[in-house]
Amino acid sequence: MQSTEPNPGAQVITTVDRRVQEVAEKAMEGKAGAIVVMDPRNGDVLAMVSTPASRSTAFTGTIDRNAWLRVMQDPNHPLLNRTIQSMYRRARCSRWSVAAAGCRKAR
Repeated sequence: MQSTEPNPGAQVITTVDRRVQEVAEKAMEGKAGAIVVMDPRNGDVLAMVSTPASRSTAFTGTIDRNAWLRVMQDPNHPLLNRTIQSMYRRARCSRWSVAAAGCRKAR
């Protein structure tokens, strides 16, 4: 067995705002779709949600054939990351004002 010493990587800084992310996740509960909230001043991503999502633990180790077929045949496509793998029209500004009000209320 070969071992390689780790090399320090570059620092990663995320722009996700936990409160905005939580509001977006709650808004998407039980729905299929996506939410991406960006800061209009600089384009930072403040929240990103894609639903439904598959359980990440479902793919650790092995997965039996029937479980795989259920995931692949699910009409909600839980393996599709709608935030980066789908195209949608932009939301109207009125929707953004409602979302912003919801974020303020969550604080």
